[in-house]
Amino acid sequence: MEAAVKGFDEVLSRNKGDLGLYFRSLYSVFRFIESTAHDSKHDFGRVVRSLLSDYELVLLFYNSFSAKGLKFKDFAIKYELFDNLDVALLVKPEHVVHMEYKAYKGNPDALAIYRKYGASGSLV
Repeated sequence: MEAAVKGFDEVLSRNKGDLGLYFRSLYSVFRFIESTAHDSKHDFGRVVRSLLSDYELVLLFYNSFSAKGLKFKDFAIKYELFDNLDVALLVKPEHVVHMEYKAYKGNPDALAIYRKYGASGSLV
């Protein structure tokens, strides 16, 4: 996992003009959702989640483990951001065990891997 996060940091460094703005904007959207008094916060989060591509989800996944993305990880868990994550696009599908179970909501592939590797404590 450490090598994958290092690779992500390199991609971020080379593309920080675009990706930095993207990550800050998405973080701000979730912060705004959190700050509202509306009863449908989870529904708003689901709408945002529906707008994310498979590749954006992979970047957001690894961003959640980088120094600059740790705060975003809380939103990823609370709003079950990786419900649609294509685990085949991860550097290693077993990396799903590094994220809290709740972040995958009903993602059968991620949850199966999580149950297989997460319960045994075999982190990859």
